[in-house]
Parts: sequence; structure tokens; C-alpha cells
Amino acid sequence: MVATVGEGKPQSAESQQGAPTGAQSVTSGETEHAVTESATPGGEHHAQQTMQFPSEAKEIKRWKRVVIWILGVVVASLIPFAWASQSSKPNVGGPSVYQLLGSGDLYLVSVIVLIAGLTEIVLLMRQLDEFTVALLVLAAIFFVIIDAARYAGASAIANTSSPPHSIAYLSLVAFGLAAGHSSICVSLAAGKNG
Repeated sequence: MVATVGEGKPQSAESQQGAPTGAQSVTSGETEHAVTESATPGGEHHAQQTMQFPSEAKEIKRWKRVVIWILGVVVASLIPFAWASQSSKPNVGGPSVYQLLGSGDLYLVSVIVLIAGLTEIVLLMRQLDEFTVALLVLAAIFFVIIDAARYAGASAIANTSSPPHSIAYLSLVAFGLAAGHSSICVSLAAGKNG
């Protein structure tokens, strides 16, 4: 009898005779492979290989996943605006908040953050409560449509005249809603994963 252990290397039955019947584990790399022998009704012995992960792997807590999401996606999506605020001619002040956000670019960032958060729960749609997922999907679609429409209006206004201050404020509100919505999606997904 020949059993396959580890990375597909054949091993003869004689080398397994010293092991007790049941399980023999062989370590290759960071994972441990367990080989168990089982008898079929015909009396033949077959070796089955299962994979066991190291016990030192720890789960990331739900709140840590949300914090990582907020820092890694939400705050990082604002980096272009921070960069634009610092890029100016020497001895001249940088652009104001109204100049940075007046063209409605933050609406586009809001749409991307909404879609990224939505993908977190869509992947786990069958494991979550259907009503909660439906509400989050409908809210995301609603926010995406509104943000896209507001961006279209803001970019049309920004090209013709000085943009009104309401565009900057409303785009900040839209970004806050998108960040909150996507954080809820990540929290729900982390609850099912962790």
C-alpha cells in the first residue's frame, strides 16, 4: 500500500507501521497535514489527507476590522484632497476648502466607498439576515444615484462659474453617509467572518 503524505511524495506502508492506527501528522511548511487510515467495507485500507492550520492563528476582532477599514479605505480615500491642499505656489496660500470640494469630486469618492462597502456584504449575502442586506443594498443604490446626480450638477456648475458653498458642504455630508454605510457593511461582514 502506498499513501500520499505532504506534497504528493509517495510513502510506503512499512514507514507507517510504527505509527498507531488512526492519525499520523506530517509537518510541511507552516501547515500540518494529518494522514488517517480508514477501512472500506471491502477491507481495503485508504489513507485520507486533511489539512490542519496552526493553532497560533488568531482571529481579528470585529471592532479592529472596522477601524482598519476606516483608516485603510475611508481616510486613505481623502489623501488626494490633502495632497491638493498642500500643492500651491511658494508664498501663496493653498486652495480653500471650497476650491477643493467645490467641483464635487468628493461625490465620486463617496460612490467608490459605498460600492467597496457593499461588496463586503454581497460576498456574505446568504449568511446574513435577508432584510438587513436588502436595506443596505437599497440604501447604497439610493446613495450612489444621488451622489452621481449631485456630481453631475456640481461639475457642470464648477466649469461655468464659481461653485456655491453648498456643494462643498453637501459633498462632505455625502461622504460621511458613505463612510458610515460602508462601516456598517464591514461590521456585519466581520461579525459573520470572525
